[in-house]
Amino acid sequence: MMRVVALLALIVATSASPSSAPHRIVRRGTITTNGATGTLVARTHLRAGRDIDANYPGRFRCRGAGCPMRRGTIDFIPFTSPYPYGTTIYEISFGARKPMDLYCAYDNDSPPPAYGIDGSYTCWAIPDEPPPGRIVATGTMMLVPSRFPQP
Repeated sequence: MMRVVALLALIVATSASPSSAPHRIVRRGTITTNGATGTLVARTHLRAGRDIDANYPGRFRCRGAGCPMRRGTIDFIPFTSPYPYGTTIYEISFGARKPMDLYCAYDNDSPPPAYGIDGSYTCWAIPDEPPPGRIVATGTMMLVPSRFPQP
């Protein structure tokens, strides 16, 4: 009987997400493009499963002259160490479909800890026909988690 209880406890403990991985994160900070600054707020939620690595997809709003777009979708991808929940974000993809199709990416091999973002990004316009994409904006972004809501 004791072995069955211990086995069930082990299964439950390994299937649950660790308490250090918040289910929802609101990030706030600045985005700079060609010397102009904007304020960005991203609201994301944890998505993890048996067959996919953890990531934080969501929506963002940006205000100010430094914004490459005013709103759209965003996806934060953490390092998967310790698997599957890392606290450092090494890649972000974000974009919008209006007024034109834009795709932006942040990639940082040595990101700050505690879900912070500090580095450069690039945005491409995605046309309907070739040649694929032209760079329309480059700059830097610095975001910090402003709160970790409860699940």
